[in-house]
Amino acid sequence: MKIYLGVVHTQDLGSSEPPRHHHKVDLRSELTQAEISEYEEAERTLLTVRANAELFHILVWNLEEFIRGIASHLRAYATRNMDTGPPRLPHLDINRLALNCLSSMRTYLDHLETSIPRRHGAESANLKNFRQYCAEAYDSQFSYRFLYRLRNYAQHCGLPIGQITFSTRPSEQDASVPLHSLQIAVLRDRVLSEFDWGSLKEEVVAQQPTIDISYHMTETMGALELINSRVMEDELPSLVESAERIHDLVGTIQFDEGEPCNFRFEKDIVSEDEPKKLNTENLAFSRIPIDLALAVIRTGYDGILPSEESTRRDE
Repeated sequence: MKIYLGVVHTQDLGSSEPPRHHHKVDLRSELTQAEISEYEEAERTLLTVRANAELFHILVWNLEEFIRGIASHLRAYATRNMDTGPPRLPHLDINRLALNCLSSMRTYLDHLETSIPRRHGAESANLKNFRQYCAEAYDSQFSYRFLYRLRNYAQHCGLPIGQITFSTRPSEQDASVPLHSLQIAVLRDRVLSEFDWGSLKEEVVAQQPTIDISYHMTETMGALELINSRVMEDELPSLVESAERIHDLVGTIQFDEGEPCNFRFEKDIVSEDEPKKLNTENLAFSRIPIDLALAVIRTGYDGILPSEESTRRDE
């Protein structure tokens, strides 16, 4: 196999349905085996850390959607206009949002548990640190312990939210002004009877019959934010090193216009029948994440994800 650095120039061939483009492949330099290994390791680091960061953002977005969903259902109740709320039954919709939060919490932690040893090794300081961060969160905070196990309950036994209660009471300052509230609760006795909580059982028994999951969601999110920031602080040196390696490698070619790519040829790079023509039958290529590398070099971990503005633009 031969691997080349090069540039793909794309030309729009005018308005048509479907759109038509012409792509020109411009090979610049062949990579040595050492350069190939360095590039692949650097790319893997950038893309893996970005994938973990994306999972954390999904978790944050799910919690925000959970909070917005509660507010939307409460607003519909307060105005007595169900058309202003989500077009779903409150019990099912809020359970859906809670399941998304619980699932993404566990998914994020499980992915880190897998990706860190793959990149740094099973005996690495990064993995030991990550496990220590999780252990500290688990040992110090009931909310974290509770939701960590509640996810297992939801996965195997039933919906996590057992009771949703809308209520109205007069304001203490002005009795003519109603105050509306919505309680989202896990039913203690139900989850105790349907699931083995192991060493956590006595703590769950000590809770109120209706457990306010919104509070525990917020508390657990704080613990996960701390875990994420500490893990990414550990990742930063290798992340920046990988970004600089890609930048230096791509810097050997000019790509003022076009997309820098690597091109892989399984066999000869030219056609046997047409010596001046690339053998595209055996060609595979992929875009080099140079924009991602440059963002990391400029801003560190903050550059690993697109800005909120560009995220909204892509929606």
